[in-house]
Amino acid sequence: MCSEIDERTRENPEGAMVHTQLLNVQLREAQKAREASKPEPQHFDTEAHRAFMRGLG
Repeated sequence: MCSEIDERTRENPEGAMVHTQLLNVQLREAQKAREASKPEPQHFDTEAHRAFMRGLG
């Protein structure tokens, strides 16, 4: 994903880094929301999966 340089941070690299980190957080939150809105496959046994994951430690 390529974006324009934010004029507020052109002369302030530290500000640009903070802006990038905030953008990354926003992108991760948007991805989490998309993942959460997806329905679980009907054949997926969540209890069996949880038991398997507990067995892994």
